[in-house]
Amino acid sequence: MKSEHPLLSVIVACYNLEQYVDRCVSSIVAQTYQNLEIILIDDGSSDQTGKLCDAWQDKDHRIRVIHQPNEGPSMARKNGIENASSDYITFVDADDWIDKNMYTDMMKALLSTNSDIAQCGYRKVYEDNCSAEFAMPSPYEVVNRQESVLLILEDIKWKSFMWNKIFKKHLFDNVVFLKGLDLAEDFICQYLFHNASQSVYLSNEYYFYYQREESLLKPANINMKIKS
Repeated sequence: MKSEHPLLSVIVACYNLEQYVDRCVSSIVAQTYQNLEIILIDDGSSDQTGKLCDAWQDKDHRIRVIHQPNEGPSMARKNGIENASSDYITFVDADDWIDKNMYTDMMKALLSTNSDIAQCGYRKVYEDNCSAEFAMPSPYEVVNRQESVLLILEDIKWKSFMWNKIFKKHLFDNVVFLKGLDLAEDFICQYLFHNASQSVYLSNEYYFYYQREESLLKPANINMKIKS
């Protein structure tokens, strides 16, 4: 008999984010969904990030820390997936944080609809503490493979981010993570939706997406990545 609250593996890639790690991990630990395996991947940090991760491991038995040489977020996520014990995978970026009810509501939606992917809304939060809400017109919807792929490609309401979703682990079976391709998650996410028979969408803005000046996804930094 399947558990009503199956184990969920939360993978957090951490690299030189000592000023943000505590906020991020605190929001995960405080989840109302308690059956979590929290995997912190220290991606060769040169600041105190690794030590902060180790301190969290000492405080909460659900937390496991993996230290690896710096290989970028793609390889850090790959390492996390390979070491995950559960059939359900989710990601949080170490400079972001999440609402305490995020995983309770998302797992309920995923399991009750027998979907392969659950996705929620998110809110951008800026360094000046001003936030811009991402408007979500529909509170709840279930779509098949073809519809979900089209919505992801449309890139309006459904986005190719890895972090505002819960995936069934088997979707990653044939995914190839390439070292150095930090901006390839769009293609990976599209592949995962292509392999998902059904997806469920929650409009609630559970994920807080922090907009740092030096963020990898800032337009200027994207241009630098493309040129290099």
